[in-house]
Amino acid sequence: MSTTTIEVADHLAILRMDGEYARAWDTGDAAGWAALFTEDGRYETRRGDRPGAGAQGREGLEAFCRDTVARTQGIHLCHTPAIEIDGDEARSWMQFEYRAQTGAGQQMHVVGSYRTVYRRTSEGWRIVSRQSQIMESMQRDFYGVPGLGKERFSL
Repeated sequence: MSTTTIEVADHLAILRMDGEYARAWDTGDAAGWAALFTEDGRYETRRGDRPGAGAQGREGLEAFCRDTVARTQGIHLCHTPAIEIDGDEARSWMQFEYRAQTGAGQQMHVVGSYRTVYRRTSEGWRIVSRQSQIMESMQRDFYGVPGLGKERFSL
């Protein structure tokens, strides 16, 4: 299989976008996070067969990010995605961890995978849909001590 310069550039553009996805969410840049999706883009979480939270359309996605980040502050630890590109469409599968602290001082540690569909648009590569499949989610008081660590931390 021969890899062309265009294929490499497409892979790098998607990788760069996934990095921006984590940065935008983790810093509370809701408008920037939503702009990484197509106009009708969709995000949803699932745990097994059970659907969870989600949003659709840039306005809904922006509100979802803003409202969620207002309750938690954390960091994404994204692993290297497996990306398949077919013309102007692409798919990826990527494992991730999300570590956060809620305003109530509880720590969260979420482990899962993203299944993502991308489309090349006039704005560049954008997310059409991203499904977050939660495999494990733990929540506990900061350092296991009730009441410790209720102050929010900065990134």
